[in-house]
Amino acid sequence: TPEGPLLPTVGTVPTGLPHIAWPFNNGGDSSQMAALLPSVLIIAIFAYVLTMSVAKPFSLKHGYGIDANQELCALGMANIVGAFFSSYPVSASLSRSALVASRAKKECTPMHLFWQAVIVLLVLTLLMPAVAWLPYASLAAIVFTAVLSLFDPANLVVTLRVSRPDAALWLLAFLATFFLGVELGIGIPVGASLLLIVLRSMRPPHVELGRVPGTSVYRSRKLYPEARAPPRTLIFRWDASLHFANAEHFHDTLLGHMRRYDNNRAARTRRYAQLGVGDEDTQPTAIMSVEADYADPVVGGEEATEQGQAPGVECKRLLVVILDFSGVNDVDATALRMLGDLAREVDKKGLTLLISSCKSQIRDRFRKSRLLHELGESNHFARLSPAVEYAELLVQAAEEDTFLSLEEDVENATTTGRGRHARRSTLRMRVEQCILEQAVSTKKKQRRPQSTSTSGRARKR
Repeated sequence: TPEGPLLPTVGTVPTGLPHIAWPFNNGGDSSQMAALLPSVLIIAIFAYVLTMSVAKPFSLKHGYGIDANQELCALGMANIVGAFFSSYPVSASLSRSALVASRAKKECTPMHLFWQAVIVLLVLTLLMPAVAWLPYASLAAIVFTAVLSLFDPANLVVTLRVSRPDAALWLLAFLATFFLGVELGIGIPVGASLLLIVLRSMRPPHVELGRVPGTSVYRSRKLYPEARAPPRTLIFRWDASLHFANAEHFHDTLLGHMRRYDNNRAARTRRYAQLGVGDEDTQPTAIMSVEADYADPVVGGEEATEQGQAPGVECKRLLVVILDFSGVNDVDATALRMLGDLAREVDKKGLTLLISSCKSQIRDRFRKSRLLHELGESNHFARLSPAVEYAELLVQAAEEDTFLSLEEDVENATTTGRGRHARRSTLRMRVEQCILEQAVSTKKKQRRPQSTSTSGRARKR
């Protein structure tokens, strides 16, 4: 029209190529570089995050891998070269990447970047007067059509079914990008993701384990109600690294499991006394009533009737605590101090603490911090099964009449830590003797068939 274009256009754009110039004014003044350094770091981090955020969806959609180090090196080289031409900071372009992916798809190769650069040079030198009349709406339509292929509502449905926090992050990223722009649309979800990672590390998953009947497999007693722990034994597994953020939570959670065990034991004792377990006529009915009232698959105590122990007016208290560290990959100094305090606290309660399935780096940390010496070498096991067998022997030795009398003598003699250590030493010697006797008997059984077969071959000869 005579008044001008009806739609906003690109307008006049300078033609030609930028001139090569030294990127630093005044020969690279140190004060100037120091002033630019904070902004440069923020821009560099954001450009890298933006590039990886753009590259990930296309790699998942078309089935190829991404090397993050290679992408970082490419961005660095592009920015170094671009600095001599006064270019903007280089990062991935969502609109151009979507346009290329929607047209070329899997047939796209890095060679398209060469032809793209050639076309950009031709436009800058020859076609800029024609581009000046191009409406912004046409450019927006091209970009919108290309980016629309990335929007997949089915992915949100699957993510919502699998993990609600991840689905919330998906919605946060979409809404932030839609209303606030690409920069804040990437920065806000990244910050929220980091916060979610911290919160998950502070409250990691943990389970109480039990043995599945008829097998040597240990599973969560919450997911497998038929799984049972040995009598008077608590098996606790922590499925995350131990560090300053979750050390206190680990301590409180383990003590909470121990208190729940004792509370359940006390409740069963009172209930047995009320129903008169000692009466032979009422004993089966009383046992079934108590087991129905306190059948908690996560709390110990039902072993009193389900694992061969005769129920009585007084249920047995907790004796052994086993920590399964198969899911722990790292332990920091704060967690080591917490474990030392926990070991002393458990010892004051008259319990035995066993640790199993430690990785080599965790065991090295225990040894360097003297925690291994404080807990005792014999209380560390490479696998969970030997630790459970050791716990069963501890319980068996503690329940024998001869050992109980010895335990009472030691407790009457002194109530200090020296008395507890003397009781533990006696118990450990007794258990180690049982283990040695079992090993000797096993070796004898293994040798018998071999000697028999040898004698048989001699008779045949």
